[in-house]
Amino acid sequence: MREAAKGIDVVNKIRSLKVEVICLIETRVRECNMKAIWSDYFADWIGFHNYQFSTIGRIWFFCRKDIKVALVDISLQSITCLLSVGSIEFFVTGIYGCNLGSGRLSLWQHLIDLKNTIGDKPWLAGVTSIL
Repeated sequence: MREAAKGIDVVNKIRSLKVEVICLIETRVRECNMKAIWSDYFADWIGFHNYQFSTIGRIWFFCRKDIKVALVDISLQSITCLLSVGSIEFFVTGIYGCNLGSGRLSLWQHLIDLKNTIGDKPWLAGVTSIL
């Protein structure tokens, strides 16, 4: 029951801050419950997730529908999108790194590969849970 209350607290905070783009990590929401949450609380958002890599939905990435978004890459440890706001284009990567060293090495190699794809365009990467 407390987990559901935490979820409502998160949604209320997102609404109060009037954010346009958000990446939620370590959601611990099973995929079978995700659709109901998305339709109840994020119906006016475009969203991506990485359930194909993690059964507990490690990463959710959302942006408002009035922002043009293109999915670039999804992996176990990150979701990368190209966002367009007016004439401004930039990449955003939400990252939830593995705790194990071998997983972190894999993440860094993945980010190097992404950098080669992105080139010199603006790129915002948020890193979480890397020790």
